[in-house]
Amino acid sequence: MKRTLGAIAVIAMIGAGAPALASDSDQESHCAVKVKSGMKTEQIGNGKIDYSRCVIVVYGNGAPPALGPGMPTGRARIMAERAAKMDALRNVLEVVRGVRVQGESTADELAFQNPTVRSKVQGRIRQFKTVETKYFDDASVQITVEVPLSKVTGGLVETKKQAVNTTGRKAYTGLVVDARGKKFRPTAYMSLKDAKGGVLYSPGHVDEAVLLAAGMNAAYVRDLKEAKQAEGVAGAPLVLKVAAADNKAGVLTVSGQDADNLRQDDIDYSFLKQARVVVVID
Repeated sequence: MKRTLGAIAVIAMIGAGAPALASDSDQESHCAVKVKSGMKTEQIGNGKIDYSRCVIVVYGNGAPPALGPGMPTGRARIMAERAAKMDALRNVLEVVRGVRVQGESTADELAFQNPTVRSKVQGRIRQFKTVETKYFDDASVQITVEVPLSKVTGGLVETKKQAVNTTGRKAYTGLVVDARGKKFRPTAYMSLKDAKGGVLYSPGHVDEAVLLAAGMNAAYVRDLKEAKQAEGVAGAPLVLKVAAADNKAGVLTVSGQDADNLRQDDIDYSFLKQARVVVVID
């Protein structure tokens, strides 16, 4: 299959995991907070999980059957687009299986081992959104599609509702959790605890509608400055330093004054109900 030099470059970029998309600030975010840069992504097969935007991004490639005499180019491209969408769906399924829902528990374990749940998730992810289409000289097509993480993680984990103090001073605009140096791996549903195991923040603190829409209870970035400037957090965020991390359980631990800062009776913590939380990781 012959391609122009430009097309070959695009395919090489995909193989290297560097897709040619719009700038970070232009991309749609499904998280409760909006991060402009410093994105945290994880490559899986021919796609990635963008933990800063709460979305899965995959690529699909399609080629038409051999162009016979008289086959219109337009028809060939339609066939190629159809093939690209099928390829994208296969790639979405591959990435979805690797999504860490809670700690090290993946969507493959929580959804795909149960026929009923698997059917629901597969039905939701088929509704992916095509955000970019590239046409090549030989009538082949490459598409970039996105699936909100909420289509995968929604309803997979039972959450125990937690009380949130919504009275008192509005001292903070959001929460920034600095977990750099702890080798914490992103998970859709994380928890923040004190040194004695007391729960300070979890999916149960978030309004159900917000949690279902975002599919995560925190966004993840690689830069502390960017976390503080995230839309929904910027202004006067409460910044906590992590003392320990447990990847298996998806738990970050803070201690001492950091823990106390998140449980003051005279502080309004409504931002927790809105999942206005950003975790900074390496």
